[in-house]
Amino acid sequence: MKWLTLTVLMFATQIAMASPNIGDQATYTGNAITNTGVVGMTLSKEILNYDHRTNTYLVKTDYHDDRGTFVTETEVVARRDLISAADGAALMERCGDSEKQVKSSPAGEFETCKIQKSEEGFTVHEWISAVPFGLVYRTESIDEITYVDWRLLSFKIGEGIH
Repeated sequence: MKWLTLTVLMFATQIAMASPNIGDQATYTGNAITNTGVVGMTLSKEILNYDHRTNTYLVKTDYHDDRGTFVTETEVVARRDLISAADGAALMERCGDSEKQVKSSPAGEFETCKIQKSEEGFTVHEWISAVPFGLVYRTESIDEITYVDWRLLSFKIGEGIH
């Protein structure tokens, strides 16, 4: 399930600006394409609570796919591992012209900053913008066998101030 986690650790510690809000939500739609076929997927994330003492958030993640898999998890996430809408906006300000792109998703059209990460047999492209959790679009290529894409379906900026 870790490959489903939509955090952007590479930049989160660099862009810690305004904190995420309780109630921030983002829903993504996607497809996993493998040698055995295509699986449609939906992933939703919501910030439920904030702990002042530990500077951590309780984040709920719901995942379901065309095969009937449905998983709900809650996890405690450190502030440095979350991107707020304000963090995404700050990243956009520092994004180089060659990485700036307009990206369309079912939630609309967004000015984004493209980030690429690669490890042995695994490549991720992420398009970050001023939305909760930062992510507008993500593609994953795994050993040239599996291709996964995630597109922002909807989002809501929470009203809860921690």
